[in-house]
Amino acid sequence: MPMLDFTKEIKLERQWKKIYLIAKFFVYLIFIISLIYLTLRVLFPKADFGFFFRAAGALKNTIISPRLEDGGAAAQGKLGKKEKMIFDSAVIGNFSNLKIEIILESGSNPVVNGIISAKKSYQAFFYPLGDPMGFKEGELLKTPDNYYIISGGKRRKFDSPQIAKYLGYNPSSFSDTNEMELQFNGEGKNISDDKNYPEGSLFRVDDDYYQLKNEKLYKFVSARAYLTNYEINQAIQKNPDFLEKYPVADEFLGFADGTLVSYADSAYIISGNKKIPIDSEFTFNSMGYSWDDVIPASGEEIGIYEKTKIFTIFQPQPDGTIFLARNTEDYYYIKGGRKRLIPSVSILKSYLKKSPIIAEKEGLVTKNLCHLEKRFGISKKYFCNMSLEGISLFTGNDYQLTFSNDSDIQIKEISVSFERKLNWPNLKGALSEIKKRLIQKYYGERKN
Repeated sequence: MPMLDFTKEIKLERQWKKIYLIAKFFVYLIFIISLIYLTLRVLFPKADFGFFFRAAGALKNTIISPRLEDGGAAAQGKLGKKEKMIFDSAVIGNFSNLKIEIILESGSNPVVNGIISAKKSYQAFFYPLGDPMGFKEGELLKTPDNYYIISGGKRRKFDSPQIAKYLGYNPSSFSDTNEMELQFNGEGKNISDDKNYPEGSLFRVDDDYYQLKNEKLYKFVSARAYLTNYEINQAIQKNPDFLEKYPVADEFLGFADGTLVSYADSAYIISGNKKIPIDSEFTFNSMGYSWDDVIPASGEEIGIYEKTKIFTIFQPQPDGTIFLARNTEDYYYIKGGRKRLIPSVSILKSYLKKSPIIAEKEGLVTKNLCHLEKRFGISKKYFCNMSLEGISLFTGNDYQLTFSNDSDIQIKEISVSFERKLNWPNLKGALSEIKKRLIQKYYGERKN
């Protein structure tokens, strides 16, 4: 049955018809203006962040961790004339301009020669350098003259190859190294006992894998978890009665730190004894992870971990993350708030079982600057505009900003706004970005 349309029978008086047409025109005009506005917001987005020192723990504070250059807290926004304040903003997308506004407390001294500098990378890649990494616990190594195992973090030499062979270590499971690489693990006591195994030794009993720690055998929750840590031939094959030699711990060993796993509809990062749920596909991609590295986990495998708060773009990648610095080909391992150089290819093999996250060292040193200006005559507001040209295309989602000035001041509020200027190059870039996301989404769904 065709739909009835009673409006055809309605006849408006001339005066009301004119009002109707004018109203109709404005409805269409509002619709078109709204459509244009939304389109511009998509193609030329803006991202705003703020921090209010009077409410330092409030959820409305979206600027990350304002702090002094030495890592100390910027208590109540106080900054001495010889100090620098560092803060971060995590943002996705290519922006061309940055606006910063700083509002001082009413009793504060004025800003004198205020300068803000910016650089871009991943938040964890901004970590300070720590000690270089040595070989992983349990690694079996050899030089032309000696055999070693990494035990308790130290290199321990077998008194003779015969002792290693008698204990059951397969000579082919020892990787070649040199004295220089061995120096990154401290020197431990030589192994002369051919009846007891050193800490860190790996064993295979039937289809299960174990590692000796603190005179106990710790079982890997699965062969799949073991293989994110070690190669198959590194484990000594044993009969089931070997389990009577050492007590078996109640706790399980799991995946290597930094491993990506999936369970049900969620993806997790494994770090320490925690499984960190990733909040979205958007965060996963923007943090440099690869879907090819995700390992489907069972309920038993994922159940040994403690669940933590959701991982978002505002957090640094956790311990176990490996970065590859593009151009220099240097690898870094994130551990304990430090970025630790992996000093050789042989040591890298101890840890790299998945794709590294690509970063650029230039992002750590390239800085764009702007000078703060007073917004009004006697106002406590200061602002500056900064071009992000030269750093916006670096990999990473974290802009680290540094503020310095020549006066003792107390900051009340910081506001940061990222903008993409309305021009042809940015339009082309935005359309290319949308196309890339659609392709990733399409192939991601096809893959699933």
